[in-house]
Amino acid sequence: MPAPSAPFRILLVEDNHGDAVLTQMALDRASAAADFSCAVSTADSIADACSVLARETPDVIVTDLSLPDGKGADVVTSLIAAAPGVPLVVLSGDRDTGVVAESLRRGASDYLCKDDFTGPVLIDALRRSTGPDSPRTEAAG
Repeated sequence: MPAPSAPFRILLVEDNHGDAVLTQMALDRASAAADFSCAVSTADSIADACSVLARETPDVIVTDLSLPDGKGADVVTSLIAAAPGVPLVVLSGDRDTGVVAESLRRGASDYLCKDDFTGPVLIDALRRSTGPDSPRTEAAG
């Protein structure tokens, strides 16, 4: 987790430009109220995310599961392989409980549905995913 004064570095992997903008706007609105500073990098595919990850290491990855070069829980597997140790939060429109369970089994720290999420809910998920009791931190320890 970043130092208190450092912005929280997020890699947002989302191929729908409108959804990416809405997610960033929700984060911006909620950040001030939650005393949460963040810097968001974006990618629109797994390949693009891998290019970003070659240049920088985010504190957390937030990804959709429907990308041009990957679908479903395979996106989770690909991104975790590209950034071992970086927590990953799924933000998807897919409510299928099998997809949710498989994404979590493959290492996602949290799974949020696009229809239900708000900026504060996303910030809470980001904090949980990088905290000392997060599943990825416990597995690494």
